[in-house]
Amino acid sequence: MRYAAYRAATQIRGIDRTTWPERWRSGDIVVGKDVPEEAASLHVLAQWLTDTQIATVAATTSARGCRLMLDLPIGCRPDGYDTWAFPSSFAGGTSEAHPGREVSVGAPPDRFFSNGQDWGFRPLDPVGERLAGYPVVRGALSHLLRHAGALRIDHVLGLQRLWWIPSGASASEGTYVSYPSDELVALACLEAWRRDAVLIGEDLGTVDESVRRLMADHGIAGMRVAVFDLEARKGRRLDPPAGSCALVDTHDTATFAGWLDESDIGRRLDLGLLDPAGAARARGARAAATGPLVQRVAGGRRDAVAAHAGVLEELGDSEAGVVIATLEDLWAEHEPQNIPGTVAEHANFSRRMERSLAEIENDAECLQPLQRLDRARARHREGAYAPSSPGRVAS
Repeated sequence: MRYAAYRAATQIRGIDRTTWPERWRSGDIVVGKDVPEEAASLHVLAQWLTDTQIATVAATTSARGCRLMLDLPIGCRPDGYDTWAFPSSFAGGTSEAHPGREVSVGAPPDRFFSNGQDWGFRPLDPVGERLAGYPVVRGALSHLLRHAGALRIDHVLGLQRLWWIPSGASASEGTYVSYPSDELVALACLEAWRRDAVLIGEDLGTVDESVRRLMADHGIAGMRVAVFDLEARKGRRLDPPAGSCALVDTHDTATFAGWLDESDIGRRLDLGLLDPAGAARARGARAAATGPLVQRVAGGRRDAVAAHAGVLEELGDSEAGVVIATLEDLWAEHEPQNIPGTVAEHANFSRRMERSLAEIENDAECLQPLQRLDRARARHREGAYAPSSPGRVAS
């Protein structure tokens, strides 16, 4: 009911909490007095319906021998419920009236984003969250794992350190702040053990090897993204590690078609996420990767659908614990789902998929790459999965 009260308050006074009464800002909103009971009840109903639908999906996938995989994001909206409900757990505390004390989270400059990234959310305070008994971390893990048979931990490096960017500074002017990784990993493993669930860590980008060793020691599967490996292993067949979670691309990368024709590089250059020198290097690396690939899997044709099917088959014919396909790659979608480092510049996570699930299921051409993947998986199904690996996952 507290979440419902908060949502009702945002409907009445907006999400800018600096305009709220002091008592509301301090966490005290009374249903029936401060906000109408009908407004709060509507949000209770919406949460119940959402939970019921997710539970139904989990039961349906389980009946088909799959596990539902959900996502544990690395952060939340700075003006959302979590920072209001657990102010001592977030950097800046209750100091919404003093923006100079605030920080956001992002990533330092790298070969994909030469100016760094600012993701715009407020980081957890490692001391405040710990002293409070990890209410945010434990609550999120427990809530997601009620239905998830597998949980992807976004930006798993965040269990060890996060790139904090002071208010008013650029993404390149941040610094890493350490977190109690042993305790956070223990919390995640405990909640997963309670639910007999599998953990997958997004160990992509700038990740210290100590994090991967920590994951391996606790049976947390890593991730391998084909579009990254194809550039790093030019001309070589894809061979993700045994038990890993293998993908062609992710929601944070270009689609496969966009990667193949390099349109993502031009988009990042236009948005200022790459400088001209970085774009030139990216184009050179991309051309060196796509040329050998299309020869190997598509007979030399730069056909995104055919090349994608070949990549899926290679991943399926590997020792990966699970292979995840992006549905939009089945018809060579070019528009990305998300462009990290952008907010208003791109319609992140809000674009409708071009085809419905029913249309996909009734399209023989769309299903062919998935059938090739399924046949490849069948060749390695017996004895391919370690006890802690994800097995079949629906996401």
